[in-house]
Amino acid sequence: MGVASTVEVRGVEVVGGSDLALCCRIRGRDYWITRDRLLDGSSVVRFADRGIIIVARGFAEDRGLLETFRPPA
Repeated sequence: MGVASTVEVRGVEVVGGSDLALCCRIRGRDYWITRDRLLDGSSVVRFADRGIIIVARGFAEDRGLLETFRPPA
């Protein structure tokens, strides 16, 4: 996967989880992300972790993660 095809999201807090997915709090909103969507370099893996996630750009766009990071007008 090329650099342009991935998104790095910093400041992620894991607020819940299961064997299949993590509930990640990103700028005050919660997103369930299945573990298989987290790419190499992601630093969160379990409840209470804080760090970064790296996901495919298409996945981030579909879930609205990119809209979260637009600066205020």
